[in-house]
Amino acid sequence: MFEISNGNLHAVFNPVGAELSGLKANGVEYLWTGDPRYWPRRAPLLFPIVGRLKEDSTIISGKEYSMGQHGFIRDLPFAIVSRRDDEIVFRTRYTAETLEKYPFRYRMDVTYRLEGKSLVGRAEILNEGSEIMPFNFGFHPGFNCPLYPKEGFADYSILFEKPESFSSPKVEKGLLKTNEASMVFTNLDRLDLRHELFAGDAIIIFEIKSEWVALLNGSGKGIRLHFPGFKSLGIWSPPGKEAPFICLEPWIGYADAVDSDRVFIKKADLVFLEPGKSFEAGFRIEILD
Repeated sequence: MFEISNGNLHAVFNPVGAELSGLKANGVEYLWTGDPRYWPRRAPLLFPIVGRLKEDSTIISGKEYSMGQHGFIRDLPFAIVSRRDDEIVFRTRYTAETLEKYPFRYRMDVTYRLEGKSLVGRAEILNEGSEIMPFNFGFHPGFNCPLYPKEGFADYSILFEKPESFSSPKVEKGLLKTNEASMVFTNLDRLDLRHELFAGDAIIIFEIKSEWVALLNGSGKGIRLHFPGFKSLGIWSPPGKEAPFICLEPWIGYADAVDSDRVFIKKADLVFLEPGKSFEAGFRIEILD
């Protein structure tokens, strides 16, 4: 594990997946702890897919490739490019093993920096190949909920920057029934949390208008997650477990539909990156204490 701090915040990172693994201020741990009874991860990066592929496989240029949910970058070792007290930069590149799952040559640099009471994360993806590289990308941070003793999950709400009207699709074994709604919301500016909301899996907002959401208790304490440039947001807590955390997941792309033909270039919201070009996406976690 590697650590950075700035006097206001203290952050911890795992070089496997360049994963944020702790975020503490004034003795309060804001990031989910990775308790395997509920969910063993903490804040994985999602690449080159978001969500699950139908049959856990996809077809690229007529050839079938197998890939697990949310892709493989979250399980790969990253090297440290640079490190100082309040910033750390990780890097990973394609290998012979990744080419067997995803036949494109990429490099990914992930930078985390502390600014006041915020953690800023940014991923830069470079196409090192000679052909257009299609991919999805996302962040998947989990936050402790509740944050303080004598509180419960239902003491928290998610506030949206802008009112959101959307139909969240039904989820069946990780795949989406895009024509069937599990929940419908109109002009939603505040979602009061309760575990029953996630009985059918994630709440998914396609084409989200907001560029930030806040997870707050009744006293207005918690976090604000900024995610400009992302197209969708997943909100998730494990079904049926009454887990003490909530994931707020900015996505570019999402899981396959149940009726997908598995052709990769038909996936939703793909980024098509030209050879030699780079793509950047970032987030900011702002502590509200």
